Amino acid sequence: MAAPTTKAALRCRCLGVEVKWRVNDGTTVKEGDVVLDLVALDKTTSTAVWSPAYGVVRHHPEPTNASADGLEADIGWIDICQHDVLTSNRLMCQICLKRFEDGGANHTVKVIMNDGKAMQVSHTQASTRMHTSTKMDRCLHEDIDRRSFALEKLDNDNIARMFKTAKLTLVLDLDHTLLHAVRLEDVVDPIESYVDILHFEIPGIPTPHVLKLRPGLATFLSDLAAMYELCIYTHGTRKYAEKIADIIDPGRKLFGGRIISRSDTPDIGHKDLKFLFPSCDDSMIIILDDRIDVWRKNYENVFIIEAYHYFNTRAEINNASGGGKGDLASVPKEDTHLQKTYRVLQ
Repeated sequence: MAAPTTKAALRCRCLGVEVKWRVNDGTTVKEGDVVLDLVALDKTTSTAVWSPAYGVVRHHPEPTNASADGLEADIGWIDICQHDVLTSNRLMCQICLKRFEDGGANHTVKVIMNDGKAMQVSHTQASTRMHTSTKMDRCLHEDIDRRSFALEKLDNDNIARMFKTAKLTLVLDLDHTLLHAVRLEDVVDPIESYVDILHFEIPGIPTPHVLKLRPGLATFLSDLAAMYELCIYTHGTRKYAEKIADIIDPGRKLFGGRIISRSDTPDIGHKDLKFLFPSCDDSMIIILDDRIDVWRKNYENVFIIEAYHYFNTRAEINNASGGGKGDLASVPKEDTHLQKTYRVLQ
């Protein structure tokens, strides 16, 4: 059965710039991967262009005019993932981790550049996906075959990409692994008694929060990014995960769109690597978490790190801790667990 056509056109104003592709035609990319650079003819500036979604990069042999004045040109496109395999709550594609706020088939995307500017993208979907069709019973066997093929192809593509880049996938928990975040109102001690903390708000939640990054986190992430493809997997909500990602990875250069939250999973009490390798080949994934009990199916992949507590609190934002409530007296003056973990993972 032919898959519906979904394309994201890569379009830019080509006057005074040269297009330098970073990936070959036919390369599979994820959301956030850099696909090309727009380099000024005088070589003084260069702007990276990211992929808007999981898909396959296609080059135009010759740029084609996209505007009446001839200044804009289509330089290529991305055949975007068709989202053939959704989670049971229909809010996330298991192949590319694309989220749908309404579980719907139609959506728009845009190409975000490293300088924060947006590139114009046209994104159309020709027909409804089979698994949303009212003819489910008649199409069931064909749909299963199609999903199985899509899952196997994704795993093979992931493995091939990791061999090519010589990088494994490192899945990182947030709370008590990389940081400690709590509601401000739950902090027992005067907030002034804590040092190097960050105040933040979660969109849609009026309660202010405070955050302490685990010592050495910035260096830990930047160093590991050279060896691993980093992914966030948290028991926190999607809005919380996105906010924390903005804090620890401004510009999303380390994680891109690789974020999984409890809002994306049908089983909010446990975590599962099938959201990264849907056909269950998890042999090239390492998990860093302060808890192993939440990984029932993937416990052998878990590298356990001691839970990080900084604030003395009455309650946690996300009740997912490996060691109970925080206590300033029990926290060493200098936490070096990330440095020790890096020496093992490198």
